[in-house]
Amino acid sequence: MTSIRVDRDTLDALTARAKARGVSLDVYLRELAAEESPAAARELTEAEFDRWLDELSSGPVPASSLPPDFSRRDIYGDHD
Repeated sequence: MTSIRVDRDTLDALTARAKARGVSLDVYLRELAAEESPAAARELTEAEFDRWLDELSSGPVPASSLPPDFSRRDIYGDHD
């Protein structure tokens, strides 16, 4: 077992996040490590890849439109 030192605020924050997810602090830290490690970049299964392609082919995510009175002045208002 390895020990590390963290300040009380960090420990409290991590413990609260683990509790919110319903797991122990140890399990939560392992999950975080797996998400951030290069090993987490695993190969997709064929079904995951197909689902990802379906999401991509469904079209672009709708973006909010600009206000009706938007003009070049809004972009270049500080230029003379």
